[in-house]
Amino acid sequence: ISGSMAGIDILGKLYTWGDATYGQLGNGTSTTHRSAPTQILTTSSFTFVAGSQAFFNYGYTAAVTTAGAVYVWGDNNAAGSYPGRLGNNSTISVSTPVLAFALATSATRLGLDGYGIKVGTTGAAPTMYSGGYNGQGQVGDNTTVNKSSPILLNSGYRSLLSPTPVFSTPYQMSGLITSPVTSSFT
Repeated sequence: ISGSMAGIDILGKLYTWGDATYGQLGNGTSTTHRSAPTQILTTSSFTFVAGSQAFFNYGYTAAVTTAGAVYVWGDNNAAGSYPGRLGNNSTISVSTPVLAFALATSATRLGLDGYGIKVGTTGAAPTMYSGGYNGQGQVGDNTTVNKSSPILLNSGYRSLLSPTPVFSTPYQMSGLITSPVTSSFT
């Protein structure tokens, strides 16, 4: 996340720091910037976190709990250009994490780009959820209708869940996380 950062420690605690201008730190404000890691969502344990600060620095962040709950926060509209990209069934920006949706199993892939959110699971029955701005078909559902809540994509998306996904443009899924992020904070 350019201008702001997020990380998960070895215990699954979620931290953010840096620029809070668009609520992307999840600390309840868009004016209180943090120069040191600050824990947010203290009642959950996390496995993945990703952020996007594209398109004129309108930042947003997403994180997935070990139970499969997907939380999002930050800019949800990019100055009216990309409505609903948080995937929380709204187009209103939020500075406190909100539940976007819950998976039946924990996610193994999480990605954000300037347009929206992508979440996937692997295993015997892999799934891919995608939502956000869809003006040029970014969601992948064969339409150009925006999806303010992620939808389950039909079969044929296993390539997105492979260890080395291939995307048509360099900024697609720029925040793709394929393994848990762990860092130590003191």
